Amino acid sequence: MLRIGHRNLLGAIVSVGLTTAAVAVLTQPAHAQQSGSSNNNIPAQVVNSAVQSAVQAAIQNAIDRIFDQRRRAAAAGRPLGFAGDPDYREYDDIFNALGYSGKAKAVYTKAPEPATARPSLTTALWGSGTGSYERVSSWGGGMLSTSSTSAITGLGGVDFTESNIGPNLAAVLVGALGGDTSARTSATLGVETKTTAPTAGGYLAYVVGDFSTDFSFTTNFIHSDTTGPAPASMLQTNYNYALDLNYRFGSETWFEPTGGATYTKGVWGGAQKAMGFQDNDTVRLQAGARAGTSIPTAYGIKLEPVLMGLVYSDVYFSGTAAPVAAAALPGTASNGDLGRLWEKADLKLNAIITQNFSAYIEGEIHHCSCGQNGGPTIGGTSYDTGYSGTLGLRYSW
Repeated sequence: MLRIGHRNLLGAIVSVGLTTAAVAVLTQPAHAQQSGSSNNNIPAQVVNSAVQSAVQAAIQNAIDRIFDQRRRAAAAGRPLGFAGDPDYREYDDIFNALGYSGKAKAVYTKAPEPATARPSLTTALWGSGTGSYERVSSWGGGMLSTSSTSAITGLGGVDFTESNIGPNLAAVLVGALGGDTSARTSATLGVETKTTAPTAGGYLAYVVGDFSTDFSFTTNFIHSDTTGPAPASMLQTNYNYALDLNYRFGSETWFEPTGGATYTKGVWGGAQKAMGFQDNDTVRLQAGARAGTSIPTAYGIKLEPVLMGLVYSDVYFSGTAAPVAAAALPGTASNGDLGRLWEKADLKLNAIITQNFSAYIEGEIHHCSCGQNGGPTIGGTSYDTGYSGTLGLRYSW
């Protein structure tokens, strides 16, 4: 009869438990828009974070260009995109040349109509590249789990801006985008995951006076392959919706409070659902402010540094963030980021090279140091810090 010592049996159980926990950390569904925690599907959360940050940077760049064009139009004393009133004094010279005396009886004519702003359509193409890195450390149930993810995201899009709409000279922007993300995640016990995620979506923005709002929709088709003690292949589709409201004070130097909400629907593939994975829904609220200024240079290029600070938190979550069997393991949770407070800082530099061509570079950091399940808990604490950098170009005509 085969006999196994209790120490060897205990060691085998611990080894299997650690391996399963490490894989579970990597295979929990993502439901964070901008960043996440150790309770999420780490590769998918980085994809969502990189894509959403790049999309928001592109939208803000387009809105900033609308405000910049308005400043130039106001400085020229005319509506956006149109020439000033004609100089009628040239007609006086013509009549004088024809021999009309200045004392002649005035000729009564209809007064010229004032210049009005007609709607103006602008088309733009843009592209951006983002590099991001996320590190998660989680301690729970006497077990430490760590992971680090690096990703590269490329996005491009086209949009159309209609300006001078209505008496308030509003502007409406509508666009479409697409791209791809490649990520690599390394975790505890040599577990490694490679992820690819094509992205498609659209966005729109509305600007009237000093108020602006924007809405974006993106779909990330995420495919992850995990190697290590427990190889696995994961499929997930994330539908991300984001709405932002902004109000700008000032012109050349400005301050802009901002707030918004995101909704994410995570849908697992059929094989994952058969294993106990459940689709999830998350609502996130965020609030903060942006501030910027305009700096002309001797080379005709205008620089616009912009600083942004945000706090955000998930306020609603339904579904599970892990397979049913894995949810009971130490270090895992079923409600992900619910109740966590995250901080985000972002520094962006716009370069207005010509009236039609602009570029921007942006750096971001987000962080959370908090307990699992939404607060400090005994034996459950995680630290999540992410960094990203984006370079973008935009050309309009």
